[in-house]
Amino acid sequence: MPKIISIDPDRCTGCRVCEIVCSLEHTGECNPNRARIKVMKNDEEGVDLPVVCLHCANPPCVEVCPTGAMTRDDASGAVSIQEDACLGCKLCMLVCPLGAITVDSGSPQGGVMKCDLCQGNPKCVIFCATKAIDFVPVEDLAGHTREKVRRAYLRATRLPD
Repeated sequence: MPKIISIDPDRCTGCRVCEIVCSLEHTGECNPNRARIKVMKNDEEGVDLPVVCLHCANPPCVEVCPTGAMTRDDASGAVSIQEDACLGCKLCMLVCPLGAITVDSGSPQGGVMKCDLCQGNPKCVIFCATKAIDFVPVEDLAGHTREKVRRAYLRATRLPD
């Protein structure tokens, strides 16, 4: 059964441990700029919101990729980047509705990066002390959880409700 990262914005303290462990897992360095998860902060609104790829049901990044570097694993549901096939065109970044695909500052060819679910064992989930980040079966996501995240995202980006 496919699983997805679930965010509870009410629990996030903005500690950014998720960014540190993600960059350490993927690059071997503690560099939040190279993390596949980003904590969006809006101090005025008092919102800290982890933003991560949700591995969309119909991912626009996969559709727009001219080389097929963006692929979905049918078993896990994870959408990932085949780095050797990536041109660095950044079209995937432009179409991602969450802004969850970013430039990898450590990539010599200016490639992109996104959450790959750590092969089914996301480190951000393991190390989130407040349990603001969880890894749950897609079927377990409740409508109120999606609405809570949507409202937090709007507050974090200062968009009208």
